[in-house]
Amino acid sequence: MSGFEVFAVPTGAGLLAISPRPVSRRDATLLCAWAPDIVLSLTENPLLRGDWLADVEMAVCQHHIDWLHVPVPDFGVLSVQYAAPLAHSIAVICAVLGRGGRVLIHCDGGCGRSGMVALRVMIAAGEDADSALARLRVARPCAIETSEQLAWATEV
Repeated sequence: MSGFEVFAVPTGAGLLAISPRPVSRRDATLLCAWAPDIVLSLTENPLLRGDWLADVEMAVCQHHIDWLHVPVPDFGVLSVQYAAPLAHSIAVICAVLGRGGRVLIHCDGGCGRSGMVALRVMIAAGEDADSALARLRVARPCAIETSEQLAWATEV
C-alpha cells in the first residue's frame, strides 16, 4: 500500500493540495476521487514507468484532469530553464483557484518541492507568506524541507 494522501488548504475561492506522487492504481483512484482540475507534477520523472502508469494516465484522461509537469530536483529549487513554464503554470493555477477549482501539486514525498510551489501559489493568490506557510504546515507539517526552498517560495 502506498502513502498517497491529499493535504488540502483553501486558497482563493478554491482548494490547493499537495501530495506524494501517485504510484499505484489505488493512488490513481484516490487522485481522481479528489477531483482536481489540474495536477502539477514537480518530479524529475513525473510518472516513473510501471504497470500502473497506464491506469494513472487513463484515470487522468477519463476525468478530464489537466496534467502539468515542471521538473525540480529532489530537495532542490527550480532551475532557470524552467522559470517561465512554472510562472505560466502558477498563473493558470491561480486562475483555477480564483474560480473555485481544485489543484493538486505533487513531488515524490509530497513535502519539499510541492510545499515550496504551493506556498508560492498561495502568495501569488494574495496571501501573506507567514500566514500561508503556517496554514500549509497545519495541513502538511513537512511542507518545505530546506531554507533554499523557503527562500525561493517567498522571493518577490
